[in-house]
Amino acid sequence: GFLFSQKTLDPHMLKRGFDFTISLIGLIISAPLWILFSVVIWLEDRGPIFYL
Repeated sequence: GFLFSQKTLDPHMLKRGFDFTISLIGLIISAPLWILFSVVIWLEDRGPIFYL
């Protein structure tokens, strides 16, 4: 079997995983708002949404 060492449960790796998961959930939840904002900008200006 596999033995878990202290290195596999490094607090920095746990924090990074937690931060990544929370960020991903936030992006998924806020995606409809970004789409709505993009449509509103396009309807107001009839131009490109991103100015490059």
